[in-house]
Amino acid sequence: MYSPASGRALSRKAFLWWSTILFAILLLPVWLFQYIPLVDYPNHLARQYLLTNLKDNQVLRQYYEVRWRPVPNLAQDMFTWCLHGTFSPETSGRLFLSLIILLLFAGVLWLHYTLHRHLSL
Repeated sequence: MYSPASGRALSRKAFLWWSTILFAILLLPVWLFQYIPLVDYPNHLARQYLLTNLKDNQVLRQYYEVRWRPVPNLAQDMFTWCLHGTFSPETSGRLFLSLIILLLFAGVLWLHYTLHRHLSL
């Protein structure tokens, strides 16, 4: 595993270690701050709250009903709904964002490996 910046090989153990550290740094804003600075995130949280509490709350049922159809945020809806017995909508949302960041991070590393046939940061 070659690191072009230093001109020397990077061991698999070092690559995994540094990748884990970089991934943890990417997750810091998601888990350290109370309000995640995404424009539509409060709307998604409100939707998650409604989906998880609609069947138990008579007042909410007067104003809202669930109509499942293909929408862009359906993955988050299903993820939160599956975890609603274990985690709050806020925690499920943070877990979902963490999963998205992990997939993006791993995708970049995988694409680099596919193109260059060596692991590198």
